[in-house]
Amino acid sequence: MTIFISVLILGFLVVIHELGHCIAAKRAGVLVEEFGVGFPPRLFSVKRGETVYSFNLLPLGGFVKIYGETEEFKDNPRSFASKNIGVRTGIVFAGVFMNFIIGMLLLVVSYSIGFPSPVVNENEAFIQNQSLTIVRVLPNTPAMNAGLRDGDVITALNGKGVDATGFREFVNDHKGNGVAITIERAGEKKMIFVATRKEYPANEGSVGIALVDQGMLRYPLHLAVVHGVKDSFVIVGKIVAAFAGLLSGILHGAVNRDAVSGPVGVFVLAGHAIQSGIRYVLPLIILITFNLAVMNVLPLPALDGGRIFFFILEKIKGKPVSSKIENIIHGTGFVLLIVLMLFLTVGDIKRFF
Repeated sequence: MTIFISVLILGFLVVIHELGHCIAAKRAGVLVEEFGVGFPPRLFSVKRGETVYSFNLLPLGGFVKIYGETEEFKDNPRSFASKNIGVRTGIVFAGVFMNFIIGMLLLVVSYSIGFPSPVVNENEAFIQNQSLTIVRVLPNTPAMNAGLRDGDVITALNGKGVDATGFREFVNDHKGNGVAITIERAGEKKMIFVATRKEYPANEGSVGIALVDQGMLRYPLHLAVVHGVKDSFVIVGKIVAAFAGLLSGILHGAVNRDAVSGPVGVFVLAGHAIQSGIRYVLPLIILITFNLAVMNVLPLPALDGGRIFFFILEKIKGKPVSSKIENIIHGTGFVLLIVLMLFLTVGDIKRFF
């Protein structure tokens, strides 16, 4: 059931993206032949106006079929190719814009109902139910071997309440000894014994977890809107910086594999969040949809940003790039993306299983 819900979440975000293309195309007077929820085989469909809305068996996302995307259809005023560069760019960019808007709205909702957040001076007055939470369990560490998970709430250490600073100090003073960590997960408490290490890699600690004092950050509605809008841009900025760092690492051959997750990693994190409740699921959905927006706007083949890049070249040259060359480049980019997904999937399987 957890896997199914995770697939539905990712599918929903892809459908939202495609819906952006669909709405923008219709507003521009371009014929939208089909808007599909899920991927074939088709279960059923309905036709509204000139568009077929299909519902398909595989809930892995969705698609939009827009009429006349190649130069041969340029003379038809209802085709995508007949529109000027600005309109075509708007239609392609609309998917990214829709993901951003949905992420922003969900962030506002999360702030208004309660959002898991680290405790800092700026938000302390709005924090409820403060707790010590594991934000990351590092691979191949005593914590992972003992069964600790991202999102576990630590309620006691050797039977006593503790905050993040106290936890680190106690473990540092008892390297090489076993500690009893009481956690709360999905409403249930359990005690887990962890054998701490005397020797360990830098920045991992004796146990191998990242901790934070956090609680439910809940703003009044008017502040939820203000912070939701502002923080959406902050989050996107951090994601852009992270992508820039990743691309730089790839070019220099210095990628930290454990810092990057593929589809399997996303499903694992989604599963943990689902078990913890809707207030933990929403932040993950928000992060995924902002990541989808940023990823798709990158000027890479097979992505929306890649298509916009070709529009820019068309503007500079005064004529479109050969559709044959563009298709080859996009096709090659798509294959490389599949190879990257397979590489990340293999790494996720080794990391999580």
